[in-house]
Amino acid sequence: MVEHRTLTAAERTAPDHRARALTERADRVTRAQRFRPGRWRFLHGRRPHGAAPERGRSGPAGGALQWSQVMTTDIEIRRDVLYGGGPDGNLTVDLYLPTGGGPYPAVICLHGGAWRAGTKLVYRAWGPWLARAGYAVMSVDYRLATPDSPSWPGVLADVRTALAWLTAQAPALGVDVGRIAAMGDSAGAHLAALLAIDDAVLGRVRVVVGVYGVYDLAAWWADSGGVRQDDPARDLIGGTPPERPEAYAAASPLVQVRRLAKQGAGLDTAWFIIWSETDELVSPAQSQTLVAMLRDLQVPVESAAVADYGHFWFTVQEEHPGRDVTEEPNASLAPRILRFLQAHG
Repeated sequence: MVEHRTLTAAERTAPDHRARALTERADRVTRAQRFRPGRWRFLHGRRPHGAAPERGRSGPAGGALQWSQVMTTDIEIRRDVLYGGGPDGNLTVDLYLPTGGGPYPAVICLHGGAWRAGTKLVYRAWGPWLARAGYAVMSVDYRLATPDSPSWPGVLADVRTALAWLTAQAPALGVDVGRIAAMGDSAGAHLAALLAIDDAVLGRVRVVVGVYGVYDLAAWWADSGGVRQDDPARDLIGGTPPERPEAYAAASPLVQVRRLAKQGAGLDTAWFIIWSETDELVSPAQSQTLVAMLRDLQVPVESAAVADYGHFWFTVQEEHPGRDVTEEPNASLAPRILRFLQAHG
């Protein structure tokens, strides 16, 4: 049995302390899974996979643990499960789980929305599709930025906390912690890439699937002024590149990949980078430059360019013409994404 220290109220409400605590606990879980199989004490009152739901138990932020549960013939869906992200520790995930067997590889899904909008629900088509293919899927809500409240670096702490929570809950959820992927679209692709190369969890994300993502934040800030009247990058960071150059560098996957390469860090995560040739909101050059850099570094990478669809087609959205997995271009991409996950995840 693995013992866990109880955090104080101040620690639970501090994003950095909370992320660090979950990461430390995830390390213990990984060691326990590898070297001490057997009984497991389920964290925060989470139920074993397949057991009846429990309600009213204490969650990671000290509140009541609640979720809504939907069973299909072949997968289980749990909505609004607390994972401890956000300034108040009250953000949630949706889980799409295969039933029976396991442990399964996992995919962390991160929604787009220019870091200011969007929810985990946009992956309500990909979640069941991947679960039926044998993947445990976790779609994450993370803190959003406003013009008066930048979310950096807390938003990266949120997705780091989500990864640590998934790792800690792996025995209960039937997840193989050695086979975790991160998938995102637009701003979600940006966060998925940052999570994979984050120093605190480097090596834990085995695969990244990034769809029309932002990988050079300063360059995108400069480009987006011609097509947007708002300023999402400024809202995310709390300033412009001239005002906060170090923050823009820290929040740019291209810059961080280059830094890790210079340090000789192991870059063995596999990348599947997808973009649209007609995207006016995020230039194809963002993806193309990342792919070229990864290839130069001999990092496993595959790419796919989609024609004629612009932006907003990968996920199901209310405010944009998103598409189901069964609709093009997703219908053609889905088998390729699955093969890539199976080959590298």
